[in-house]
Amino acid sequence: GILRVRPRVDAACSVLAGAVDASTGALLSKAADRALYSMDAADVATGFYVREGEPRNVVARAAAAADALDDAVEDYLSLLRFVDTLFPLDETATRRIKLSRGKKK
Repeated sequence: GILRVRPRVDAACSVLAGAVDASTGALLSKAADRALYSMDAADVATGFYVREGEPRNVVARAAAAADALDDAVEDYLSLLRFVDTLFPLDETATRRIKLSRGKKK
């Protein structure tokens, strides 16, 4: 699940970082690293929860996994907001995206 998006996020941020000045690219890379680290931590916490064999620890593992997932979502959304700020969509691009979602494959 979670780790499937890692290579795509990493590659996309690398491309985007190359399209801006060095200091902004460094900030973008740092935001991407934070989001990816949070995704990794959430994956590990979820794995511990799934494999927990001791019934009295299941609730604690589930709470830790939920917290890690919340952190990962927040970090990922922060990354998206940063990318949206750097590369805002214009009206034409927005229309093109809406039209492409409506096409059947």
